[in-house]
Amino acid sequence: MCTKLKIPPKDVEEINFDRVHRISTDTRDGRNSEPRPIIVKLSPYQDKNFIKSFIKNLPKGTNIGKSDDFPKEVDEIRRKLFPVLKAAKREKK
Repeated sequence: MCTKLKIPPKDVEEINFDRVHRISTDTRDGRNSEPRPIIVKLSPYQDKNFIKSFIKNLPKGTNIGKSDDFPKEVDEIRRKLFPVLKAAKREKK
């Protein structure tokens, strides 16, 4: 967090992580071709927004990103509504 996101070390120490784990993958030969995503649950919502504010510091071309972990049903609805959001923003609504 300090090196990639450039968050000051004293601020990183104050962030409260409730849970941090990797998503398991099913591979037949025991090897995985892609890195496994990390799921982080933060205690106060303000910590989540604080970390999100540093995402712009990530260098281009890295395979590091952030996204919210929603259920599949919510993701499908959001995926359908995203073009509507883009069109509304283009029309400045």
